[in-house]
Parts: sequence; C-alpha cells; structure tokens
Amino acid sequence: MNSTVCYILVVILSPLCFNHFVSGQSQINSPGINLGPDFNLCTGFIHLLDAGPGYDSYLWQDGSTDQTYMVTEGGTFWVHAYVGSVMYADTIHIGYWPYPDPNLGNDTLLCPDHSIILEPPVYFTSYLWQDGSTLPFYVVSDEGLYWVDVTDVHGCTGSDSIFVEYSDFEIDLGENISICLCDSVLLDAGDGFFNYEWQDGSTGQYFLVVGTDYGVGSHEFSVTALDSNNCETSDTILIYIAGYTEIPPISDNKIRIYPNPADDFLIINFGEAGTSIYTVEIFDMHGNKIYQCDNLNNSSAESVNLETDHFKPGIHMMNIQSSSCVWNRKLVISH
Repeated sequence: MNSTVCYILVVILSPLCFNHFVSGQSQINSPGINLGPDFNLCTGFIHLLDAGPGYDSYLWQDGSTDQTYMVTEGGTFWVHAYVGSVMYADTIHIGYWPYPDPNLGNDTLLCPDHSIILEPPVYFTSYLWQDGSTLPFYVVSDEGLYWVDVTDVHGCTGSDSIFVEYSDFEIDLGENISICLCDSVLLDAGDGFFNYEWQDGSTGQYFLVVGTDYGVGSHEFSVTALDSNNCETSDTILIYIAGYTEIPPISDNKIRIYPNPADDFLIINFGEAGTSIYTVEIFDMHGNKIYQCDNLNNSSAESVNLETDHFKPGIHMMNIQSSSCVWNRKLVISH
C-alpha cells in the first residue's frame, strides 16, 4: 500500500530579509539614530539635529547630505543614514511657540500734564521694565524711551519699546504790564494754533486792549487754543490801566472813524474844527506800520478822508495821537 508523506516547510524571514524583500533595500530603525522626541522651540531659536557618526552617507528630507541639519522653522524632519545598502532612519516633529509680544503700541505724543499707562497682556509670567521694575504695567509721566522684556509660560522671552514725547506748544502773552488810560496794547496768542477763545468769547489770534474800553484798574485777559497735536494750551496776562489826572483821554464822542469795515476810503471825524494837530498811524495785525500821516490838523474841517483801497484786506489797528493823548481803534479793511 502506497503512503504519502507530507512535509511542511517553515521559512522564517528576519526583519532584515523582509525589508529587503519588500523594498529592494534593507531598512533598520537603529538606536544609533535618535533625533529625540517631538518638541517645540521659542520663536527665533535654532536647533541642530545630528544623525550621529559612522555612516557611509546621509539623506535629509530636503535632500541635504550632511551628518547634521539646522532647524530654523517648524516642520517634520527625517533622516536616512546608510551603511552599505542598509538604511537607518528616524523622524522628528519640531514646532515653534508663538512669539510673546508685549505690544506697547506705537510711539505717541501726549499733551502737557497728561500720562499714559503701558499695559502688556496679562498672561505673561514675568515683566522687566527699563528701570528694573517688574509690575505688569508702567505709568508714563515723562518724555523718554520705555521698554519691557516679558517671559511666557513656555520660558520664551519677547520685548517691545515705545517712545513717548510731550507737546511743547505754548501760548505766551508775555509779562503783566501797565498802560495809560488812552493807550492800547495788542495781545498776540501766536500762530499755529486752532480754535482760539479769549475771555470775552472772541476767536481771533489777536486781542486789542484799549484802555478807555476798560477803565482805570487791573484787568485780566486770557486765551485758550488747541495746538497742532490737539492739545489745549492757554495763558493769562494782567494789564493795569493807569488814569490821567491832568489831561483827559480822547473819548469816543470826539473822534470817530467810518465806515468800519472800510472799502476804498475811510473818514476820520474829529467832532469839531479846532487847533489840534494829529498823527495818524495804521498797523497790520503783525505790528508792521503800513501808513503814517503827520501834522494832520482839524483847523479847517471836522473830517478828513483817507484812501484805503491800497491796504490789504484784514484787521488793522489805527493810532491817532495828539499832543495830549493816543486814541486807538480796530480797523477792518474789507475790499
């Protein structure tokens, strides 16, 4: 009787043979290559990956072939190292923590006597300001450069700086002064400001103080305006008006000028014919004399005509001076 003998052939393939069988080239994950566990870096840091010595060749994910690889940005990095036809490999993922930005804001300009609080986000673990203080905020009340270094929960550091300056525009009406009752003074708040407002509500750059308008005594004049940085600035001046005991001032009911505003001509009315001799001066609002007439008398007529068509339009100041007093009035040329 014929019998059949069956044999079972068991073939055990080692990992080396299996890899070679699958890919045509041996691949062994060897402890010799250990790029380490995945981790994160602080922004701006670099890390050197080292596949280790003793291999015939290296191949990194970007095609470079050095033993080491410099990481400057986040991503997945791998290396193949060869000994003959045997390949060893490892892979690592390196990420970057967000930059801890304290963000103090843009350089800024403050109005006089104002302050600002620099306050970075509160989620940082430590703060170090330019003066060594460590509070999570800083109060600025002086001009200068301010900076802060911060550290977050990952140990990453960041910094920011800001320059703070103060507006230096000022109105200066000058020192307190004294004038005679029939004198006048033109107060100038200065140009480059906006929204002038004087104590009486007027809104021009200039304010004409005529002694006879206010009478003997001390009078306070003030102005407030906004500068180009939208900061409010102001000044006050005290003017003392002294009276005459022998020579009375020229009153409003004696000398008149009209029309005011004037176009092509101006009439100076002395009230009545007489023997007085006058000097007439006209100044623009910058204090420049634009007209003068000496030895003007009213012996033959009560009024004198003055051509004004060659004057520039705007506000002017007229001085009419006799041997006894000076009479001042604001003159507007409107042509």
